[in-house]
Amino acid sequence: MAKYKAYPEYKDSGVELLGEVPLTWRVFKLKFGLSEPLVYGANEAALDDNPDNPRYIRITDMNPDGTLRNDTFKSLPKVISEPYMLIDGDILLARSGATVGKSFYYKSIFGPSCFAGYLIRARFNGDKIVPRLAYWFFQSSIYWQYISGSQIQATIQNVSAEKYSDLYLSAPLGYAEQALIADFLDHETAKIDNLIEKQQQLIELLKEKRQAMISHAVTKGLNPDVTMKDSGVEWLGKVPEHWELVPLKYLCNFSGGGTPTKDNLSYWQGGTVPWI
Repeated sequence: MAKYKAYPEYKDSGVELLGEVPLTWRVFKLKFGLSEPLVYGANEAALDDNPDNPRYIRITDMNPDGTLRNDTFKSLPKVISEPYMLIDGDILLARSGATVGKSFYYKSIFGPSCFAGYLIRARFNGDKIVPRLAYWFFQSSIYWQYISGSQIQATIQNVSAEKYSDLYLSAPLGYAEQALIADFLDHETAKIDNLIEKQQQLIELLKEKRQAMISHAVTKGLNPDVTMKDSGVEWLGKVPEHWELVPLKYLCNFSGGGTPTKDNLSYWQGGTVPWI
């Protein structure tokens, strides 16, 4: 980040969530950056899995890394899928449920595809904003603040196409600068994701080591030279010869905790002893 200099001048965007933006950037609502209005997906059951038909993309098909799962493939007949076909650079936005706000960047390498009804398609006007830059905007904290404040709490969380349309974005005027920012984010986030993956692998290895260390200490002891015997218990294996094997029930007493009932809820309120 240090090699990228700040812009010489900034201006108030007029949008609270955006704050200040570079002087030469434009601020616009999502609907004015599109080549056509937002479109809801097909309300069709995912029953077909014919690979000769267009893939039917649903939220459950999307991997966190921007790819599509191979084990969830479903398709729609071409006569049904035609109004919902995707083109390279289309972005799908989840409109309801626990994944509301989630976005997916469609690439032609995924093959002919259409999309399901719980998704909204955004098709961008390249003269206003590069689709890849718009996708990265949908990963920003500003975007997620907007989603959080726009959800309709019914039986499930919901953000309508109308709400999405009113989302404010900012972008440089020139295509080249927009593409440069998108390239930068592609590269830098890939490096960060790689570091996260390595750290997660290390964490899993440390968890396994911790568990193995505990298991060894409580079943084998600390003396590596002690004589061992077969415990007679498959999952315990061998234990030190001088150890005794006793079922847990002979070493302690078991008792269940208290549970409130509808008849005595008041009994469990206003107490001074912590209830675990």
